[in-house]
Order: sequence, then structure tokens, then C-alpha cells
Amino acid sequence: WWDNLPKEDYKLVLEKQVLHLLLDFYFFILLFLSEALMLVRLFLIFLMTFLVVISNVLVEIPINRWLTWGALVYPFTYLVTELTNRFYGPAKARQLVYCGFFIAIIVSFLVTTERIAVASAVAFLISQLLDISIFNRFRKAAWWLAPTLASSLATFPSEPFSLHSK
Repeated sequence: WWDNLPKEDYKLVLEKQVLHLLLDFYFFILLFLSEALMLVRLFLIFLMTFLVVISNVLVEIPINRWLTWGALVYPFTYLVTELTNRFYGPAKARQLVYCGFFIAIIVSFLVTTERIAVASAVAFLISQLLDISIFNRFRKAAWWLAPTLASSLATFPSEPFSLHSK
């Protein structure tokens, strides 16, 4: 049946299959989350996915020569990760990052260029996992120290990837 489709319909069929895969993945997540925290975790996964995808779209819209709108939205992913780390621990924060990464990379390939999607994926994993580690190390210090150090230091290793995505 694939060979009988007009060329314009290939992308539509592929997008439908990807959306079905995403829905299946969300249902998979639903089955394995505890009922009490299910809605909170689903919201966090959705929020993380939304922030990454919208950042990937907005990175193509410059504010000036060296700054894009995506750079203003992306830091909120650190806030989501750090709040998850603070309230649910580093294991749940890593689960959030992996789920958000998996869904966001698929959607990013559909809405942005391959170069932006790949660079974003690499930068996202490196920076978010580093953020979780640094935050967890300093979580018992002053309330402001862990998020400040984690967010600040986690951005540096991912900068080369985000610069090459433009």
C-alpha cells in the first residue's frame, strides 16, 4: 500500500505513525506511574517536552545577532528539572529528563531541521543530567545555592552544541 501513495501523502502517513507512537508512549507511562503522582508526573513530562520543542522552534527566530527567542525559553527546563529533583529526588528527575528527551526529540524532528533537533538532543541530555548531579550534590546547602550552581554550571558543556544548531 505504501507504493500506491502519492508522494505528498508519505509525510502525512509518517506523521500519523509518529503521533500514534507518541500516544502509545504516553499510555505506557500512564500504566507504570503510581496513581497518586500520575497527573503531576504527566504534567511535568508534558511541560518538559513543550519547553524543549518550543525552544527548538524559537531558536530559529533571532532577537539580535547573538541571541534567539529559544535562549529565553530553554532555561525554564532547568526549573522543571530542579523542582522535580527537589521534591521527588534525582532518580525521578532523571526519569523526567529521559521521557522528555524521548518525546521532544521525535517532535523536534517533525517541526524543526535535523541539525537543530540533533544538537538540541545532545545539549539537552548533557546539560540536564549534569544539572541533576550538581543540584543533588548541593541540595543540603543554602536553598539558593543548589539551583544557582546547577543551572549555571550545567549550561557550559552544552553551549558548543547550541551554537552549532543555528
